[in-house]
Amino acid sequence: MEAPKFTDFLVASASGGELDPGALDRTVNSFGAALVQGAAGEYAREGGCYVMRVFGDPGFVRFACEHQGYCKIVGETDSDARQTAEVLDTITESVGFVYAKVAEAYAKRINDIFETEETLKACFAKCLGALKFDRTDHWSGILYREMGEAWRGHGPDARAGLTTYDRFEILDALADHLDFNLYSQVALNLQDWSLVTYKGGDSEKQLSQIARKWEKYGSTPLSPGATMVKEAFRPQDIDWNKDLSTVKSLKTITGITPDISFRVTPKGSTPAFADSQNFSTIGIGGDQYVNVARGHTAWYVAWKPGTAPWILAAAGDGFTTPGIPYVFHSKSGGTILNEVLFARGIAFAFWTGLGKGTLCMPRMNSVMVVTPQGEDAVREVFGSLGQPMLELFRDKRGY
Repeated sequence: MEAPKFTDFLVASASGGELDPGALDRTVNSFGAALVQGAAGEYAREGGCYVMRVFGDPGFVRFACEHQGYCKIVGETDSDARQTAEVLDTITESVGFVYAKVAEAYAKRINDIFETEETLKACFAKCLGALKFDRTDHWSGILYREMGEAWRGHGPDARAGLTTYDRFEILDALADHLDFNLYSQVALNLQDWSLVTYKGGDSEKQLSQIARKWEKYGSTPLSPGATMVKEAFRPQDIDWNKDLSTVKSLKTITGITPDISFRVTPKGSTPAFADSQNFSTIGIGGDQYVNVARGHTAWYVAWKPGTAPWILAAAGDGFTTPGIPYVFHSKSGGTILNEVLFARGIAFAFWTGLGKGTLCMPRMNSVMVVTPQGEDAVREVFGSLGQPMLELFRDKRGY
């Protein structure tokens, strides 16, 4: 009879303190693993570490222990025979399989939740029954909760909590299971918003300076009802638009907090650029106040109003677009729908092209990209878009 195959890991406390072997043994028993015990019942040790024997998938157990903080895996007892590239590849693939499985389950939840307005309401009521339904507020928390349920149902352990690392791994895998309209709504609510902050400095002083600059004209960018000059070409009009954008940005920046939630829209309805703190409305004038996390760079893909290519096709009384299987119904004749989907498609290209750790913010006529990836990688994704009306800016857009 062939001897059973197993892997022996050397384990220690994840926190650096003293490991409780009995507690760990009880925990890993549900994973198809156990701490090795001697004839007298004592837990075996080698080199100051306990020995954990795994009869199942070693990659899965490594993943469960290390990412949930149960213990630190120092190595294997038979390192010469087992620590090979083949074994390490198997471990990596096993971990990736878990995230892919959770992402698939989460995608099914998202498809069901976003099916209609009524299914959105049902999800909202399930999570926040005491509150009035809102398609903008609270959705970052709701979608995180739904991801957590998919994690507990299909992850390594029903009791395991969802970590920040897990969330971004699942988001990365989720792109293979959702169309870019639904994916962008989920990613906007769950991506790492700590990567970008706005610092306006002494905003009151800056607003006063802008007001004094224009007061001789009888109206300033701070005046109630001030609007952008359409198709501005005179230097004065361009300057007015720049200052008005700065005014609006400063007023928005002063109220921004890390708790931000983005508007959700059911399948077939025109998605919107809207969020709980008006982050989506910050224009070119706000670029100068952007601060990104260390090791990251802010890029902007921009295009002039009215130049976005038409990516919709008529379908009965609605529209379809490549990559999305359902029909959209637009009250505006498709103009706004086209603009929004075009921006979301660009954001999706950067999310998937640059990978984890990249933040995207699609807006009217622009997409902000904050990423740790180098310039070559950013320009490669930009080049793959193949749209001549697009411009790429680093740090801030040109006027």
